[in-house]
Amino acid sequence: MRAGAGAIDDRKVASIGHALQQASASGWNGESYTTNDGKQIGIYFSSYYLNDPSIRASWVPFLSWLPHGDEMNGLQVYLAPLSQVTAICGAGAVGCYSDYDNYLVVAGDRSTGVPIEQVLAHEYGHRIAAHRLNSPWSSEEYGPKYWATYANVCQRTAQGSAFPGDEGVNYANNPGEAFADTYRAYVVSLATGTDWATNVPFLTPSFPNDDAAQYWVATDVHSGWPGPENTSWAGTVKRPIVAKRVHETVRVHGKRTQKWKTVRVPSGVPKPAFLTVETPLDGDLEATIENAPNGATLSVLDSSGTTAIGPVGVQHAAFTICGQRSVTLSLRSSNPGSFSVSLSKP
Repeated sequence: MRAGAGAIDDRKVASIGHALQQASASGWNGESYTTNDGKQIGIYFSSYYLNDPSIRASWVPFLSWLPHGDEMNGLQVYLAPLSQVTAICGAGAVGCYSDYDNYLVVAGDRSTGVPIEQVLAHEYGHRIAAHRLNSPWSSEEYGPKYWATYANVCQRTAQGSAFPGDEGVNYANNPGEAFADTYRAYVVSLATGTDWATNVPFLTPSFPNDDAAQYWVATDVHSGWPGPENTSWAGTVKRPIVAKRVHETVRVHGKRTQKWKTVRVPSGVPKPAFLTVETPLDGDLEATIENAPNGATLSVLDSSGTTAIGPVGVQHAAFTICGQRSVTLSLRSSNPGSFSVSLSKP
């Protein structure tokens, strides 16, 4: 995390265990604590700080209060002077996080221009992302499912205005950073009346930071996307009913005679079956024919059911939902009969 123009920036790195040891050759002072909901966390101070267990323990209530789930368990928090933090996290950084190590590092100095609590909140946002789902994308880089869908991360990435995982020149358009800073803003919104809930500029202003964005962050924190929803689609493809003139033998005054009559009978190629699939979340849609007349195929169409936007004429249709809030599945067959299709959607 870097401090620039008052905003919170950060570094999300693969591993910082070695850098931690190098930065503090004389070691770290700390121990394990239990949060108020039974999670085990470690809090460690640089040896440059006073070795006072009571000061370290004073951070436990704050960390316990942060909106969290089971991912809090096992977190290791390190506080160090800014010079050590930059040696660990990179030039200009006031904090960083590595999910590989479970290490969260922040500057314990009150002179960085950003409250320590807000730096901790931003970095903890990265930990939440690392422990949520957003397949087929990385939740750490794209953000968790609910927030990422609301923030149009898939569409923006395709358009070239969002850069997942870019900790360099496109840092301010990195959705992983946007989620972490929206989480920080959400935490601040819950902390009215505290001396650290000061106004800190939003790190990634091209992403939404409104009430709805914070609502979806909270949903990702407290619920999280459970994974694909599996359902099925069953029906029958039937030939269209058409009118047909046929001869009919009747008796008139005891004599057989022929007359024309109109009947309605099935004829021709069966009509396709259509299903509208609501897709409130971005992610993978899959449809597979389980049983159907020979030659039956699936196609993925737009919400109007008129234009193909995905696979056409296949037995197994796989399509990535990216901003489409509904799609249409079409099943066609040259023969009539019943069918069943298995569905999986985000």
